[in-house]
Parts: sequence; C-alpha cells; structure tokens
Amino acid sequence: MDIKKIIPVMAIAIFGTSNYEKTVQAQDNDPTVILIPPHKSPDQQFVSVNYNQATTQLNVVFCAEQGGKVEIYRNGTLVVGTNAPAGASLSYVLSNYGRGNYTVVVSCGKTVVYYGNHVVK
Repeated sequence: MDIKKIIPVMAIAIFGTSNYEKTVQAQDNDPTVILIPPHKSPDQQFVSVNYNQATTQLNVVFCAEQGGKVEIYRNGTLVVGTNAPAGASLSYVLSNYGRGNYTVVVSCGKTVVYYGNHVVK
C-alpha cells in the first residue's frame, strides 16, 4: 500500500476527535490536511443567552442588527412567547412562573439559536 494514500486517513483519524472540520486536498500527488475552525451560524452572533441557576434568572440580549423570538415552556405549556425587536434586552425569573421543567427556545427568523432545559425546584 502506498504511504501517500495512508497519510490523509491517519491524519483524519488522529484529528477526528477535535472540534475542527476536516478537508483533505491533494495537489501534485501530495496530500494535505487542512483544519478549519468550527462554523458558527451567523444568527448565533446576534444573541446572548445567560441562565443563572441559583436565581432562575434568564437573560436574553439581541444585538442592534436583528431581533427575534423568545419562547418559554413550563411542563410543556407555553408561559412566555415574546417577539423582541433588534437591540432588545429581556430578563425573566423562571421561578415566578412556578416550579417545574422549563424549555427555553430563542430564535432569529426560522433559525433556533438557543435551546435549553432548566429545572426549577
């Protein structure tokens, strides 16, 4: 077996557990492995979501360029469904809605940029 054919396979196996996408490219029969940083959805740059488990406070901040939607479900029932304009800063204390299992969905357009499950005891 030709060693030049094995090198790309070995490199992918070695780097396969990293957080990088892999591309194998051959130029002049010289295989090269190029590591590309993980791709982030452009919408993820427009939203900041923080949850404090001790206070059950959820903060959602949309950048000035784009708004979105915040949905909060308690035990499967919608308790908050808010459309937020660009630049909005929203804050919710989940314990104010009662104890239970919460699902938080934040979206920009048709793209979900945050999905989280939180338990309030």
